[in-house]
Amino acid sequence: MRAEVRAVDGVPRLSEGDELGSYLPHDADVVAVASTAVSKVEGRVRPLDGFEPSERAESLAERNDADPRFTEAVLNESTELLIEEPFFLAVTRFGHVAPNAGIDRSNVEGDGNVVLLPEDPGESAGRIADTIGTPVVVTDTCGRAFRRGQTGVAVGWACIDAVRDWRGEEDLHGHELKATEEAVVDEIAGFANAAMGEGGGGTPAVAFYGVEAIVGSADDDTVFRREEDDIVRSALLDFKP
Repeated sequence: MRAEVRAVDGVPRLSEGDELGSYLPHDADVVAVASTAVSKVEGRVRPLDGFEPSERAESLAERNDADPRFTEAVLNESTELLIEEPFFLAVTRFGHVAPNAGIDRSNVEGDGNVVLLPEDPGESAGRIADTIGTPVVVTDTCGRAFRRGQTGVAVGWACIDAVRDWRGEEDLHGHELKATEEAVVDEIAGFANAAMGEGGGGTPAVAFYGVEAIVGSADDDTVFRREEDDIVRSALLDFKP
């Protein structure tokens, strides 16, 4: 397979109500879009002063030397905190696990504003895919347990298989694969993050060509582990005081 990845040029600074799909190519095999871009057009930029800290937020903020307003924002966007100190590791309302519920204090205009993740990134991806007629992956930057640094991960997708199941197929030596499930949308998100760039010179969208062999057509599976299968999540909850 020979693939080509192109950063999408010409995307302006986005605001609520902008039609993001009008800036994206219609001829790619997959288009990856940064969650911050999606959030901005969906009106998910919020002033910190709009969050009234609860008693729990005040307590957690004091333990972490954090802004109580930001802490309240994290609680509002979460169904559960897996880690409460020295940082917040949260389960978002759509199942993603991320520090601070994925709330971003960078890449946003105005002092005291934050960018929340899209309310439902899967639905967001679906709307963009309907507009451009191309599979879409919505990405976010996230750290990894046991490793330094951040990479892109998929938080929403449409018209693409999230996972390719290799179980039952044979490897190069004829052995049956027993456990291999390839996280296709995360692989796309990781490469997209490298192509988007970080800091002030980045672009919020990347187009992939020549990857139709790995795309598939479904979007009803997920990369988020089921709670009952996630031993790390269980261990973190058992460890909480």
